[in-house]
Amino acid sequence: MNDILIKLIKHSSYTRNELAMLSGLPNSYLFQIEKKKIKKIGREKIIAIGISLDLPKDQINEILDKNQHKLFSETDADLLFEISQKRRITGIQPLYPGLNFDTLLLSLESIPGDLIIVNDRPPSILLQFGYRDQYKYNDSVLEALFEGIKKRRLDLLDQQLKNYRREYFVCEKCLEEYIHNKYRSEKKKLLKHIEALCHYIQNPNYSFNLLKVCPYIRFEMKIPADNSMKQVYYIGRQGLDHSKEKKDMQDKRLHGFATDSKKITNYFIMEYENLKNLVYNRYRQTETAIERINEMVNNCS
Repeated sequence: MNDILIKLIKHSSYTRNELAMLSGLPNSYLFQIEKKKIKKIGREKIIAIGISLDLPKDQINEILDKNQHKLFSETDADLLFEISQKRRITGIQPLYPGLNFDTLLLSLESIPGDLIIVNDRPPSILLQFGYRDQYKYNDSVLEALFEGIKKRRLDLLDQQLKNYRREYFVCEKCLEEYIHNKYRSEKKKLLKHIEALCHYIQNPNYSFNLLKVCPYIRFEMKIPADNSMKQVYYIGRQGLDHSKEKKDMQDKRLHGFATDSKKITNYFIMEYENLKNLVYNRYRQTETAIERINEMVNNCS
């Protein structure tokens, strides 16, 4: 019944300890699965393992069906949130678009502590619900799950801003270009996005920084409040898509990695320290930053 899952586990690049941390399941439970001592694996556990192995939804559904479980549904966003709270980034985890990408990001953002974000556009979680800025799937279940994850990330943002800082760095020219392009193609969506951004940066714990230069990399770095290992979620810069490949082919491309490696995170800390020296002084105040953002929008009309 579980031969497919056992084979996938054995042929993955993860040790049992790594998969235990990535899935949030006990090492001993994974051992019992491999030794075929568990006849029927629980639904939540199959989904947790499948996501950690970066399996597509249809392949996870196939394993769920063989274990006589309900297939993925639009109501599983709560389950994905519960799974994300048990997961932990360990070693170096490759990132491909999909449920693993989003739930691992949700896991990182759930850790109590400050969060540093370097990006080339406003935060995607501030987009109106019903929009996914980068990926579109012709699958109502996946769309509902991604929207559910986004809602929980937004809830986490509100929760964490009560006690922890969020520092957001974006190149002024990149932001201006993003606003210009979206104004022409999706004006209504853009205005709502900017409205949400200006609302959040008025929070004293939300530091919005316009940069004089364009960063070479995009990343999120969590600084845990308990002084435990820092974690980095690195996303490669998105190039222009000139291909006409089908969506499922494009999803196989590597987009970045997540890691808790001290050696690697130290380089991101150095990059963060460098970027702090490249922030426009005249836009450090919330009022002037909002004025500049609104000026970018008004220049489009």
